Amino acid sequence: MKKSLKILFFLVFSTSVANAMNSFEHLFQHPNSHTFATCAPPNQCGGSYLQEFQILKQELQVISGENNISYDLYEYLEKLDIERTNIVNDIVNKYESKIQVAIELEEEFVNNCDFSMKYLISESQKCLDYDNFAEAKESEIISISDELSSALNEYILTREQVDKIKNLGLTLYDFLDEWKNKLVILNKTLVEEIESSPNYIAEQNRIAEEKRIAEEKRIAEEKRIAEEKRIAEEKRIAEEEKRKAEEEIKKGKSSERAQNNPGFRDLKPGLHYEDVLEICPLEKYWDEKKAESFSIKCYGINNIKFKAYYIDDYLDTLSLDMGPITDDGYYLDIFREDDANIYTKMKKSLSDKYTLEYEYSERDRQLFNESEKSSLFHVFSKGQVLLEINRKEKDYSNDLWLYIHYLDVDSAEAFLEANRPLRATSDDF
Repeated sequence: MKKSLKILFFLVFSTSVANAMNSFEHLFQHPNSHTFATCAPPNQCGGSYLQEFQILKQELQVISGENNISYDLYEYLEKLDIERTNIVNDIVNKYESKIQVAIELEEEFVNNCDFSMKYLISESQKCLDYDNFAEAKESEIISISDELSSALNEYILTREQVDKIKNLGLTLYDFLDEWKNKLVILNKTLVEEIESSPNYIAEQNRIAEEKRIAEEKRIAEEKRIAEEKRIAEEKRIAEEEKRKAEEEIKKGKSSERAQNNPGFRDLKPGLHYEDVLEICPLEKYWDEKKAESFSIKCYGINNIKFKAYYIDDYLDTLSLDMGPITDDGYYLDIFREDDANIYTKMKKSLSDKYTLEYEYSERDRQLFNESEKSSLFHVFSKGQVLLEINRKEKDYSNDLWLYIHYLDVDSAEAFLEANRPLRATSDDF
């Protein structure tokens, strides 16, 4: 089927209102209004005013059909011209509004007719009937528009002519309203015809079934995902609980082992990181498997700095910075038992408490003084307690510094393996 209304819209307005209307506004505007007011009886005028008045009077006689043009008639014609202009503008505005509604309804109907071909055995009779209806209405509307065009084109300004233009506009509205109402009914009945057809019902059932299956799949997939999340969460919780239990067991064993390890008071290798913090804030300053702390004071002691080394959150090595040895100079001399320095005091204290494994030799001391060795050790309790002499750079000098280290069992064994002295015997020569 064809679309009639869009074509009709442009046809009507191109042949009637848009190009056909005569205007009389100039007759009632300056300078004509001034000329008529100056020269109309009982007033008198001469010269060019009189000539212009005569021309104006003749034109007013033509449009009104009256010979006697009085001032009252002039004012009446002015009001009638304004009314005529307002009527024409109203026709244009209402026509555009009504035709737009009708165009939208027709487009909907055309789409419904195209849609119906998919489901009906043959084209709906409603679609065929509409073409006949539209053709008949087109002729009527074009006839009215032509008549309106003629009325607007006539150089007449009378009550009868203005009423004629108004009535033609109303007739045009009625035709458009009839057309619109026709399309409303046709769209409604055509949709009902389509929706009641077997093909449409079958397709809708198929679509509904596909939606049902898709919805079931969606629900099943959501349940599957939810179940996987639940299982994963339960597994995570179980693994976390297992990890915590193993950690608690490990922590308990470590704490038990720590009690048997040598250390400073209750600060001993083998303690868990959290247990260490309860004693002294030896915080880790990088989060890796092996971490260390800053050197700080513990137990309120001012002359010792403590440093912790952790492996897997457990205290592996506790180092005590005891400060400088009171021996003067860069070189290490031989200490006598009665020397009053920190080294001899610590050596005696540790020897009284722990079993000596080995100590540095005279040769070791000489090598240390020659910078062939970086440290000298007294090793106690299978490597778990170390008394270390080290050379510490300070300003522009090097001072001899004393450290005490407490090691966990595994680190102690590794230390002994790496540092136990191998000395030549007489048989070697």
